[in-house]
Amino acid sequence: MKIIYFDCSFGVTGEMLLGSLLDLGCDIHSLATELNKIKLGIEYEITVSKTTRCSVSSSLFEITAEKSYKKIGAEDILKAISESTLASEVKKFSLSALLRIFNAKNTIMPNEEGLYFPLRDALKMIVTTIGFAHFLSTLSYDAVIFSPIAEGTGFVNIDGTLYSIPEPIAFEILREENIEINVLDVPYELITPDGASIVCEAKDSISLLPSIVIKQVGYGASHINSDEIPSLLRVIIGETKDELNLDTNTYFNMTVDSLFNENYGYNMNTDFNKMKEV
Repeated sequence: MKIIYFDCSFGVTGEMLLGSLLDLGCDIHSLATELNKIKLGIEYEITVSKTTRCSVSSSLFEITAEKSYKKIGAEDILKAISESTLASEVKKFSLSALLRIFNAKNTIMPNEEGLYFPLRDALKMIVTTIGFAHFLSTLSYDAVIFSPIAEGTGFVNIDGTLYSIPEPIAFEILREENIEINVLDVPYELITPDGASIVCEAKDSISLLPSIVIKQVGYGASHINSDEIPSLLRVIIGETKDELNLDTNTYFNMTVDSLFNENYGYNMNTDFNKMKEV
C-alpha cells in the first residue's frame, strides 16, 4: 500500500504544503500551466526557492501579488473555478476545499451584504488549493495521511482586529471534522484557513506515521524563520505491507449558481495569457 504522509508537527499552511511537494519533485512549470486556465483579475508571481529552517534544507513557495484594494465575492470565486478548464479532479477538490473556508467564515463572521474577500487574500487560497490538488493528481498513491496538527499561541490580526490563536476560521474548519490540534508554546500562528481546509479535504486519516518503507521525502518551509522550532512541513511517500484502517472524508454536495535546487518564478497578468520564467 503506497501512502503520502504529511507531517504537520509544526503547523500547516497552503504554502508549506506546496513547498513540501515541490521539494519532493513536483513541477512548478506544470502548476503554472494549470493556473493559466483560470482568470482572477490580478497580477501575481509564484516562486519557489531553496532555503533552510533550523539548518534543514527545504523549499519555500511564495505568492506575490500586486497591490489591490478590490474585493471578490465567494460566488464569483466559485464561478471562476467552475467555468474554467481546470482538470476535473482539480476543479472538484478546489471547489470543495474553498467551500469549507467560505462556510466557516459565514458561520463565524456572517455578513448580510454577502461573503467577500480582499482580492490578494482570495488569490492565495485559490492558488494553494488548486496547486495542492494539481500536484496530488500527478502522484501515485493509495492513501493520504496527515499527522496530528500543531498550533501556536498568542494573537493574530484579522482586518484590524486581534483574535486569539487558533485563528477563528481555521479553528471552525478543523472543528467541523473533529480534528485535534497540539498546542506548542511558541508565539506564532501555525495553521491557516487554506492549510486547514486542504487537510480536511485531502485526508484519508489523521494519525501518527505508520510502519512504512520510506521512498521519498520533501520539506516545505514556513514564512516563519525561528530558532525556536523547525518551521517545516515534511511530506513522506512510502509503502506499507499491511492495509490500513482509514477514516473517510466528508465531502460537500455543492451547486454553483450564478456564480528544488533552482529558483523559478512566473509573472501572471490579469488574464493569465502571458507568463514568463524569471
